[in-house]
Amino acid sequence: MTDGGGIFVALTSCRDEERVEEFLTWYAEVQFRNALAVDGVDAATLYRSTEPGEPGFLAIYSLTGDVVDTAARFRAAIEDRHAAGDLTELLEVRLARAFKVEKRMTSSLSGSPVSEDVDGT
Repeated sequence: MTDGGGIFVALTSCRDEERVEEFLTWYAEVQFRNALAVDGVDAATLYRSTEPGEPGFLAIYSLTGDVVDTAARFRAAIEDRHAAGDLTELLEVRLARAFKVEKRMTSSLSGSPVSEDVDGT
């Protein structure tokens, strides 16, 4: 069986709308750098909602290898940073969860969808 990887997602918001730029700087300079130092976390992307209301941000971390193990290492790293005082007080986490790939579909050169079997079947 081929491991198709997965993602770790975090729905977050900034506790102080007047300090959003500081929050975004923390994500780029602290959170993402620390996340990418975890073995098996190979990409990090932060999205901002286009809809009004909370939560305002979605962080997606691309995971490789065994998703359960990688997610556990990632969570442990976050807990270690929290204990060290490295998390910003601006961060409010609404959801944090890992997902493994079950099925993937991509577009072919002709524009038609192409299904990929993740488990090798």
